Amino acid sequence: MQRNLITNVKISKGAIQVICIEKISTELVEIFNDTKWTTNPLEQTRFIKDSIARINKAIGGKIKSVVAIVESNKKTNLEIKMFNKEIAIASSFVTQDDINNVIKLAEAQYQPSGQEVILVQPVRYVVSGIEKKSYNKAPINKNGKKLKVKVALSSISKVVKNYVKEIIENAGLSVSQILTDAHVIPQATISNSAIAEGAISVHIGMKRTYVTVNVNSATISTFNLPLGFINLVEKVSEYFECSLETARNLIKVYGKLDKGSDEIIFTTQKGLKSVSFTQNNLNSIIGQFVNRVAAYAQAFIGKHESLKKLSVVISGEIKNFTGLKEFTSKSFSSEFVSIYKPLMFIASNTKNLETIGTEEFIRRYDKVIGKDFNTIVMTNPNTIDTLRKTKTSFIARFINKIGGKNVRTT
Repeated sequence: MQRNLITNVKISKGAIQVICIEKISTELVEIFNDTKWTTNPLEQTRFIKDSIARINKAIGGKIKSVVAIVESNKKTNLEIKMFNKEIAIASSFVTQDDINNVIKLAEAQYQPSGQEVILVQPVRYVVSGIEKKSYNKAPINKNGKKLKVKVALSSISKVVKNYVKEIIENAGLSVSQILTDAHVIPQATISNSAIAEGAISVHIGMKRTYVTVNVNSATISTFNLPLGFINLVEKVSEYFECSLETARNLIKVYGKLDKGSDEIIFTTQKGLKSVSFTQNNLNSIIGQFVNRVAAYAQAFIGKHESLKKLSVVISGEIKNFTGLKEFTSKSFSSEFVSIYKPLMFIASNTKNLETIGTEEFIRRYDKVIGKDFNTIVMTNPNTIDTLRKTKTSFIARFINKIGGKNVRTT
């Protein structure tokens, strides 16, 4: 039986990571995950080769190709350009060949100097005939005379692409796809229904924050800024006059974005005088950090009038702060803010889109039961079947009430 395996080679500044995941039904199971800190191409190739050998031994098979993921930075130089192209439909009904021909026109127009296209994503289709109709999915067999497609083309530096291909191919593998983390993060954090409607992913990493706009499963715009969780740690360390490790622990234990307390959480000595800091002092710094991230993101989003009403999904290093959703709703001036968690339901109806984590799901069971759910989808790695096995029987009853297995849609 053929196994559904996905092997990624992730290349970032100073490190290379090899990950192998197997999809079993709707579960994602990690087979292998290892990282080596090196920028030497020979060592990177050797690490890839050794990692693949270990994966092959674990699965009793042979990995022949991998998906390469590169970090979005100045050297990678990710560019995303949008094109609208139109052709006459060869017959009276749209075929895949018609769609391919429109995409080829867009690719032919986009010839960036020193860049190479890594991803082509149709965003929207319009079929014109007696009437004009717009579609989110490929309008195969739809009747019309003309087909217009909005296409998002992503390109990266040729130098980076060639480097990535070389170190992987030297390990005896082929590269099936090259993506950047700007493409991968949203796909991991935003549900299919949210992407279709349009969603903005704000991922706060350790060193950088990535803001990505996604519409109809396509990444149409992205930027990143050199502002990450480490900057928050450094600010707390500076203000509290403590080590970075102590600052990180204080944030982990006491950090929150809702109302804190005047409880003293840290005391330092300044000469002969003791100076104490409260939880509210810490929360004030965290709030300033989140507002700063939001200000940059808003400045970017503000360039696109049509994007201002999209839902916002927050992920990364700050996702566990209590009060984050309410705080960021104000920061982003959006009522459609959700926080990514490993297990979540995206419940959407015509008026709202909200994310319910498992803990919140249990607390709010009575409140959500009466809502009109049009779609319920789940982000990996959990499934409705997983919840069926839990001891919390009312969750299982609720899942049965809304349709059980068959309610999952994409």
